[in-house]
Amino acid sequence: MNIIVVDANILFSGVLNVNSQIGNLLLTSRRFFRFYATEFLRQEIENHQPKLVEISGLSAAEIESLVEKLFQRLTFVPEGSIPLSFGTKARRWFRDIDPDDVSYVALNEFMDGRLWTGDVRLRKGLIAKGYTKCITTKELAEWRARLRLEERKPGDSD
Repeated sequence: MNIIVVDANILFSGVLNVNSQIGNLLLTSRRFFRFYATEFLRQEIENHQPKLVEISGLSAAEIESLVEKLFQRLTFVPEGSIPLSFGTKARRWFRDIDPDDVSYVALNEFMDGRLWTGDVRLRKGLIAKGYTKCITTKELAEWRARLRLEERKPGDSD
């Protein structure tokens, strides 16, 4: 299964517009991807819930419902479950880009997945340091489309 680590930027976008491409990818890609996040993501969403309500124009209850719906698509990993060596490596490489995102990079390294982020500054900073395990929304959508096509092709008999 293809492992995708989701950062807060992606989840915020999904909550603000569940009918967007990001919302669609999170809600309809279970056959192709397993989405993971650190427990820190829960804290970030909780801390920014008033801002989500303000930006979206939705009620707090509506935001909570959307958050819960998207959370059901994620597997949350406690930061304490990530071996220390991955966190140390991520901090050493990336703390100058955005220290809040170190846990996502550490989880991505541990899970050997792709970090799905809409944070352009983070992505560019990671790429500038030689980190290529990031994926954009557009790339993820294209990957899913290719996987869907492969799924429809008649299989070779072995």
